[in-house]
Amino acid sequence: MRIEVLGALLGDQVLVKSVSLLGVTYEAKEERIELMLKGITHVIDKPRKVSVQEDDGVVRAIEVVDGDERHQLLTFN
Repeated sequence: MRIEVLGALLGDQVLVKSVSLLGVTYEAKEERIELMLKGITHVIDKPRKVSVQEDDGVVRAIEVVDGDERHQLLTFN
């Protein structure tokens, strides 16, 4: 999995280039998505929009727009 954060304030940043995804949870009370990756946990606060790109039923990418209007792009190898 690769995680990129695309935002006007900080510019585009690659957070991780290649790491295994272990799990995903949505915490409704805290309004956040938690991605458990090998060695780290990535948190997306106040997700406002989630888009999924798939190819023949296989998820290739997920884009999440957070509360600060940053686009977080999760791509699967």
